[in-house]
Amino acid sequence: TKEIIDLSLSMRDRILAMLDEGQAAGEEQDSIGQAFRKILEGAGVSKGVSDTATGVKNETGTSGGKVTYRIHFRPPKDIFLTGTNPIGLINELRGLGRCTVVARTGEIPLLEEIDPEFCYTYWDVILTTDRGRKEIEDVFIFVEHDSEVNIEAIHSGSGLDSEDCHRELGALLAMSADISTEDIIETISSMSITADAEENSEPTDPGTPEQAVDGRGSYEKLSSIRVPSGKLDKLVDLVGELVTTQARLTQATSTKGDTELQVIAEEVERLTEELRDNAMSLRMVPIGPTFKSFRRLVRDLSRELGKEVELITDGEETELDKKMIEKINEPLVHIIRNSIGHGIESPEARKAAGKKKAG
Repeated sequence: TKEIIDLSLSMRDRILAMLDEGQAAGEEQDSIGQAFRKILEGAGVSKGVSDTATGVKNETGTSGGKVTYRIHFRPPKDIFLTGTNPIGLINELRGLGRCTVVARTGEIPLLEEIDPEFCYTYWDVILTTDRGRKEIEDVFIFVEHDSEVNIEAIHSGSGLDSEDCHRELGALLAMSADISTEDIIETISSMSITADAEENSEPTDPGTPEQAVDGRGSYEKLSSIRVPSGKLDKLVDLVGELVTTQARLTQATSTKGDTELQVIAEEVERLTEELRDNAMSLRMVPIGPTFKSFRRLVRDLSRELGKEVELITDGEETELDKKMIEKINEPLVHIIRNSIGHGIESPEARKAAGKKKAG
């Protein structure tokens, strides 16, 4: 319910404050605990839980349709300090349906550089379930504001709800951390075509050399390599220096008037520009996760000020330089605070002015 969510968020904030302060504030802690007990001991709780479970069962039974999702979950490095175990969240996903999990460990540093209180792992998950997207989002409800959580539907129907299909999709994810959803959907389409062909043809030996070669070939197209962000920053810096040097080369060749040397300088200029564009594109990331982090902010401010606010974002797929996104986060938070505090009236004032209650 709304009350339980409010109290859970308050308790989470209090736990974070206790970790920062190193001590507990008894009165506030007791007040939140009493509020929890009051709700849990209420007469309608048992019935509500039963009705909720029945509702899920009925929804599952009537729809009968399953959807396969690709889920990307990257928690903040300090998630352990908040008292959250990311493995517990992954196990919750396992309880929703057939689930294949790929742990990304490429960012784990050398042993002497590891901080035992940091989480260096993130996860990609393939989940086939009939529970609905809302239940998946609820798994991450307490970490979505400071984690990178992307949930994408990649297939509708029960065709992928088998161990073999999930094993193949898991192998595909394991080959590359940067594989796109489009590539996964294309692979699913080829899997469906292959399945249809097998049904209409004579049985064949699945272990023939020809099939093994074709399988390896399809994966080779998606091969990639992961590098630390520090090396990427160094690459961009070196490309910047190369562009400057190339400009000096162009100027020098123009001064000397050597035609053959000018042709070489123009070719170097073309290659340098192409290298610069490719290097810069490697640092581009979508702004969508940043937008998602604003939901908790809007929720808390609107309740605090007694206003009804609806946050509408567009262009989540727009890509910006990672450092630029980090720099604009605080200004965007300031704009949202001012907009809610000074730009949106109370529900009563908006209704009197002929506007919708929510701004």
